[in-house]
Amino acid sequence: MRPIIRGLLLMMFMTTWPLAASAQTSDADQVQSMTQDQAESVFQDLYRAFDITRSCRKLEDEGLNEKVTAIISAQTGNKVAIGKQLSLIDAAKQESKKTVKAEGCDGPKVSENLGVYDAKIAPHL
Repeated sequence: MRPIIRGLLLMMFMTTWPLAASAQTSDADQVQSMTQDQAESVFQDLYRAFDITRSCRKLEDEGLNEKVTAIISAQTGNKVAIGKQLSLIDAAKQESKKTVKAEGCDGPKVSENLGVYDAKIAPHL
């Protein structure tokens, strides 16, 4: 295993494990019964909400990406592999840039994503 990948795996384990233990979900059974495709979709949706919020609210906190990724991983039952997380994060960032560019920070899709962030991510920070 390449050192970079090994380092990413170790970093994700070290940041995800404590947060995953403390992160609360609205329905633990629903998370456990989530399929791989559902987990990946939820992961991407939540990360897009975070990225839009970061852009529109100018969130700047060192380590925030890792914290949020760990929270999202916990909310998807840690079912999304790290390599897949990276591709989902990239796709979510592309989508969020398009959305903010098209709507600005006051548009309906942006407002919806800000609400998702406030409800599903912010309480765990």
